[in-house]
Parts: sequence; C-alpha cells; structure tokens
Amino acid sequence: MKRISRLLALTTSLLLASITGCTDGNQEGQQKEGAEKSSVELVVGGAASLKDLFEEIGKRFEQNHPGVSIKFNFAGSNIIARQIEAGAPIDVVAFAAEELMDHLDTLGLLMPDSRRTFAHNHLCLVVPVNGTLALTNFSDLNGNAIERIAIASPGVPVRVYTEEALRKIGEWETLLSRFVYGANVRQILSYVEHGEVDCGFVYTSDTKTREAARVQIAFEVDEQLHSPISYPVAILRSSAHAGPTREFVEYLTSNELREVFRKHGFE
Repeated sequence: MKRISRLLALTTSLLLASITGCTDGNQEGQQKEGAEKSSVELVVGGAASLKDLFEEIGKRFEQNHPGVSIKFNFAGSNIIARQIEAGAPIDVVAFAAEELMDHLDTLGLLMPDSRRTFAHNHLCLVVPVNGTLALTNFSDLNGNAIERIAIASPGVPVRVYTEEALRKIGEWETLLSRFVYGANVRQILSYVEHGEVDCGFVYTSDTKTREAARVQIAFEVDEQLHSPISYPVAILRSSAHAGPTREFVEYLTSNELREVFRKHGFE
C-alpha cells in the first residue's frame, strides 16, 4: 500500500513537472512571438519629393503602432522602381507618377488591390531668394540673363512634367542648351539655393521643405500644359508584413493626415 502511495506521489510530481514545463515552453513561445511582433521593420521606398512629408507621417505611425518601425528609402521614383525590379527588400512604395506604378503592376510586383492615389502636386519654377531676376512666365527664360536652368534627369517624373510643358509651348528645343540636370528635386533645389543655376523646375511642395529656405517660387506652371501630378502608393507582393503594410497605407490615405499634407504643400 505504501509502495502504491509512493508511486502515486511520484506520478503526480512528474505530471506537475510536465505541466510546468509545457507552461514555461508556452510562455517562452509567446514571448518569442511577442518579440517578433515588436520588432517589425517596414521599408518604404518613396519619391524624393515626399521626404519631409513621409518622415513626419512615419513618426506619427510609429507612435500609434508600438513595435513597428519604418525605414525610408528616398530617391527619384525611377531609381526606386529599378531597385524594386532588381529585388530590393521594399515593403511599400510611393511614386510621383502613376506610370511607374503601372509598370510595376504589369510586372506582377504589386499586392492585388493595395494601390491607392494619396496626393497631388503642382509644377513651378524656383529662383534664389536673394536673386535679381524677375521671372514671371516662360518667355522670360529666353532672356540673355538666363544661362543655366535646372531640370531633372531623364526618367524622373518631374522631368516628364517639365518637358511636357516646355514642348507644349514650343520652348523645349530653344532652352535645351541651358539645361543643367539633377538626379531629383532635392538636387535641383540645392543647385538653385547655392547659385549654381539661375532657376529650376520643381514641385510647389518642395518649396515647403527644410532645404528650400533660400529659394522662392517665380511662377507656377499651368496644369493644362502637363499630365496630372498624382502620387500612388502600393504594397509590394514580396512583403512579409501584410498586416502592418496595410495599416500604413490605410493611415496614409486617412482624413486624419489631410492637414499634414497641406502643411507640406500637397493636396
């Protein structure tokens, strides 16, 4: 009888140890799962013109989504598109042109039904704040005082819009010899700010950035002269973070951020 009691006691001890082990294992698994959830990093590729806007939105998103961090990759939209085609680990992409997003969609690189248009912009000509040139329209660019005009390199969306406008008014060939090319709008701003060129074509939103403290708008380009300037965003099919990426896109297109967009010069 005593032997049976000892066996029962031993069995009970082993059973309790087994349960405790399972509980510890479950807790460890839950802790590991929690750690994984708390260390999600989203890589967002964005057009250079979105830099200041997205950095503010990114901070707001991280505050509202503990455990999710955002790493931005800013460049000309055409450069970002090429990086994605080459397999760059990007979760969400935002361009300054619908055509580039169409291209990625045709290649089957976008998550179905994730594409949204979230902002619009305007094209303008900027000059140095302390400059002496009085430029009010395209005809003023033909004057002898204008030697260097900064525009974006081929393939960059702002270059497309600039070229469309200049060709439509018949000034593209006339001004061709005066062009100085920048990799993106931020480089064009730098050229103008430092007096390396007389003027440059950028977006009106660029004049709201930190880099634009020493430039000003000479005139805005008539929207009828070029294609609409809209910004699409989409999730990449290769992203491993379906939940957080959708939350980011939903946040980006929410009414909550409309005032933030206006502050940075977007519509």
